[in-house]
Amino acid sequence: MGWYLLRSSSTAWLARSTVWAGQKLPPPQPELMPARASSSIQAAAKSPTFTSKNRVPVAGGGVLTDHGWHVFYVVQRWIGERPLSVSATLERRRHVSWSVEDTASVRVTFAEATAEILLTWASDVRRNWAEVSGTAGVLELQDDTLVLKGDGRGPDLSWPCPPAMSDGSHHPDWFDAVADQFLAEATGAAPRGENLAEASLCVALEHGARQSSREGGREVTLAGVLT
Repeated sequence: MGWYLLRSSSTAWLARSTVWAGQKLPPPQPELMPARASSSIQAAAKSPTFTSKNRVPVAGGGVLTDHGWHVFYVVQRWIGERPLSVSATLERRRHVSWSVEDTASVRVTFAEATAEILLTWASDVRRNWAEVSGTAGVLELQDDTLVLKGDGRGPDLSWPCPPAMSDGSHHPDWFDAVADQFLAEATGAAPRGENLAEASLCVALEHGARQSSREGGREVTLAGVLT
């Protein structure tokens, strides 16, 4: 269930609601979603305190494995469509002796949008930032605050969403919604298979990103990864 924690945060939930509502329109015609939208997400953290992170046989990967899947499902829900391809560059910027990446630069391409993602453990601070740009404005997720910047004809809008996402790695206030959704699928109160389908997509995106990095950052189509 840990895969789905970030989407249960108040900031991420409000961001998705604002994108789709556009302050005016319900889906499937989001005001903030143009013919070509872009989304940028940055997450920075201090080095992990547990040593298994830098061992491939134990962890299987670095910052992309730890944080990437959360970003993947959030972006997919914000955009509202399945991604077509992914490209990535995985690096060891600070922890050069590690056998796993401490930094991941990822580009996920959709039919009507593009997401640019930067994840790193090579930072002295923990920080979360995201931006969704569209023809009607820009939506910024500033850790514990959501800011909607319009087209200049009206004031910017902001919503406080405490606690901050960077306030540690354990968020007990997110768990209730995650548990409720899991139990709903397990008991048949909700359609089964949605969690598994989303998890499968996240695995495919990570696999494609790693393949892309091994091959010099080339674009990898998700159709080939999912088959």
